[in-house]
Amino acid sequence: MSTEETIEHRITPRPVREEQARQEVGQTEFARGVPAFLLVLFLTILLSVPAMQYFVSDGTYAAFSGDPYVALLPSEGPRVEATVRAVSAPPDRGGVYSDFLMQLHVDEISGADIDDEELLLIMTAMKGRMVYPAAAVKRGARIRFMLRDWSVVEQKLSGINSSVLEDDRFLTMPRAYGMNVEIEGVGEIRSGREFLHVWSGYGKELPLDARIGIGAGIRKAWRESIGASPLDRFLKANAHLGRRIKLYESGLDDTAVIAHGFRAPVQALLAAVGVGNEKAYVGKDGWLFYQPDVASITGLSFLDPVQLRRRVRSVDAFSEPIQPDPRIAILDFHRALAQRGIELVIMPTPVKASVHPEKLGRLHRFVRNPSLAWFIAHLKTAGIHVFDPAPVLIDLKAEGEQWLASDTHWGPNAAMTVAKELADVLRSSLDETPDPGWIATSENVTQIGDIARMLDLPHHVQKRFEEGVTIRTVRDRNGNDWRPDRRADVLLLGDSFSNVYSLEAMGWGASAGLAEHLAYNLGRPIDRLARNDDGAYASRQMLVDALKRDPGRLDGKKFVIWQFAEREHRRIGEARAQE
Repeated sequence: MSTEETIEHRITPRPVREEQARQEVGQTEFARGVPAFLLVLFLTILLSVPAMQYFVSDGTYAAFSGDPYVALLPSEGPRVEATVRAVSAPPDRGGVYSDFLMQLHVDEISGADIDDEELLLIMTAMKGRMVYPAAAVKRGARIRFMLRDWSVVEQKLSGINSSVLEDDRFLTMPRAYGMNVEIEGVGEIRSGREFLHVWSGYGKELPLDARIGIGAGIRKAWRESIGASPLDRFLKANAHLGRRIKLYESGLDDTAVIAHGFRAPVQALLAAVGVGNEKAYVGKDGWLFYQPDVASITGLSFLDPVQLRRRVRSVDAFSEPIQPDPRIAILDFHRALAQRGIELVIMPTPVKASVHPEKLGRLHRFVRNPSLAWFIAHLKTAGIHVFDPAPVLIDLKAEGEQWLASDTHWGPNAAMTVAKELADVLRSSLDETPDPGWIATSENVTQIGDIARMLDLPHHVQKRFEEGVTIRTVRDRNGNDWRPDRRADVLLLGDSFSNVYSLEAMGWGASAGLAEHLAYNLGRPIDRLARNDDGAYASRQMLVDALKRDPGRLDGKKFVIWQFAEREHRRIGEARAQE
């Protein structure tokens, strides 16, 4: 049979348009062997690019990638030994941020001429979604590392997302930056160039989320789904495979030398014509929008039964099972606090695209996920106090824009006004207490927003998104910045909306955020536990961890305010069973 006869031998006829095109243009199928050649070429490029990075020197890689960790310190030098006494929260490889720093409290320091008996050590825990050994450090571990004074590297590293040790005594402790950490029984991954090692199974002693474990994960997913239908077992295994493929793609995208060399100039051209990337959308008048924010209000209802089932099946085999319905987690938390005589206040915070949709498209009215109204009504019916900032933010729009143009977070005026309204709601239920005498003073801050940084633009183009705001910094009578007070009867659990203007590492100033202005308007101290990434449940996990260290952490509390961005509703129930 000839090639032409083979091509003509079809089980089903061609569609009309395809047949018309064939008559006009000629042969529409690939010649024999071409599909196989293209597939082999694609796989070769996909696998060889990361492999070739092993032959690139650290200096060359740092020049292309802008990797500050390689550039800041030499690869060799004096090693310091210390004992770890406390560890901050580890990174989430699947979260918003691809880079992450952790804090360690260390003492029993030896091997260097250091006057301090203890240090607050800052270490790279994740770079380009590659989890570093610091993420595996446990209390009591003896570690070795290279030491550099924090002031030398602060300018480059202070803007990176981080977890912090919450005790106030760490605020005044001398800080240092540690690199090339060595932990007994834990292998070292020195740079993002080595992510292929992890895909291949290297570093099995690292935390589960730090390695791929693709084959083991599929077997684990299938084995632990015993009793489920064959379809559910297949979907569970497939979910693990899909997540690991996505992590590999993210690692390749974040660390490939070729991508670093071409991404910035290409993205600059795209941004000039209004095109963003998979994380950031370019709106009107230079405004930028975070993709998950937009998806949270344009996507399906987060309480839809089909969506709930999908979230259960999507969990990775190495992760704990989740409770996909946020209402169940909130009701459980409400009951647990009520047993202690504490009232829970839920504060779902609207996202940028909800308040300012006119900066993204033609819609001018306030918009939310279809399930939001049902969600709030259900909680109120169950007796849970819901403080909804949406009406306040809608009214504020009459005064002008209430969000940062290049950032995911609200402007300082929005945060201060919401804090004032929340204080008015709580005040009547709180006992009188001596006024700490907070003083608020204005300060100007200039910064490039987090969404602008997600665009991976050249520095000179990124500078165009720089914007300035005026914050109101809260201090005590002695001029000291506001600090949370564990003895306070109000506790704020929050995410990055609580931390912006509070956490200096975010770049928008310090001591001027939601908690500070809540305390200022209430005229009383308050307590705070907040974390940027995965704040919907991470802040609650912080409270659980705090109670393990100090069972009396909630003593005397009358209110626990749980603030979270509305895009995080689906994450609320994703807490481990022991919580």
